[in-house]
Amino acid sequence: MEYDKQIDFESIMVADSALYSESDFKLMSNMKWISRVPLSIRKAKNLVKAFTSTELKPSEIQGYSYQEEKVSYGGIE
Repeated sequence: MEYDKQIDFESIMVADSALYSESDFKLMSNMKWISRVPLSIRKAKNLVKAFTSTELKPSEIQGYSYQEEKVSYGGIE
């Protein structure tokens, strides 16, 4: 297939929050990806509301910090 030759399946796909759906998760189950979780998802909205800057971890990149939370959505962690 030509498609297989065009994509490096060992790479990481970066996408906006439109990617964040159960059907897309199933299609991309064998791929690595990163996406922002849309705030239309209740769990994400609640996490943002409960957020405090003291919980941020410093990043290896100067000037950046982050917080992570492991959850399941659409049956996928």
